[in-house]
Amino acid sequence: MWVMVLAVGLLFALVVRLFVWPSESLPATGDAIVVFAGGSGERIEWALELAESGVAPTVVVSRGVNNKDRVRQAERACDAAHPFEVICVTADPDSTRGEAALFGHLATENQWLDLIAVTSDYHLVRASTLLEACHDGTVFRSAASRRRSIFALPKLVMHELGGLAEAILVERNCLPRR
Repeated sequence: MWVMVLAVGLLFALVVRLFVWPSESLPATGDAIVVFAGGSGERIEWALELAESGVAPTVVVSRGVNNKDRVRQAERACDAAHPFEVICVTADPDSTRGEAALFGHLATENQWLDLIAVTSDYHLVRASTLLEACHDGTVFRSAASRRRSIFALPKLVMHELGGLAEAILVERNCLPRR
C-alpha cells in the first residue's frame, strides 16, 4: 500500500514540477523573445513586458490560426508602436513543433544566439524542448502564467505529457524547413 502512495506522490510531484511550476531561466538579456501561440493573451502580454524591460530587442509572435481572438491580439501587438521590434509569423504546420522549427530558422537567419521562449506554464517544458532541438544557441524559459480552473489541469497535463513524450522519445529532431 505504501508503494502505491509513494508512486502517486511521485507522479503528482512530477506533474506539478513539469506543468504547474516549471523550471524557468530568464537571462538579463537575450537576442530575441519567441512567443508560442495559444493561451488567453497572457503569453503576448508577458513577452511585451519582458521586451519593454530591456530583456531583448526583438519579440517574435506566432499568430496561430486556430483562435481568431489570439490572431487579432497578435496582429495588434505587431501593428502597435514599440521601442523594440515585433515580428509576427505563422508556422507551417501550425503546431508547437512547427513554431519551434520556424523560430530556429529565424534565429539562424538573424544570428540570434540566446532565445527566450515564452509560453504558458503548462506548455513551457515541451515548447522549449522542441525549440532546443531546432536552435544551436541557448534557449531560456519564461512562463506566462494565468489562473485557470483546477478542472482544466488534467486535460492540459494529459495533452502536454503526450506531446512531451513524443518530443523526447519519438520525434527528437527538428522539423525540416518547408
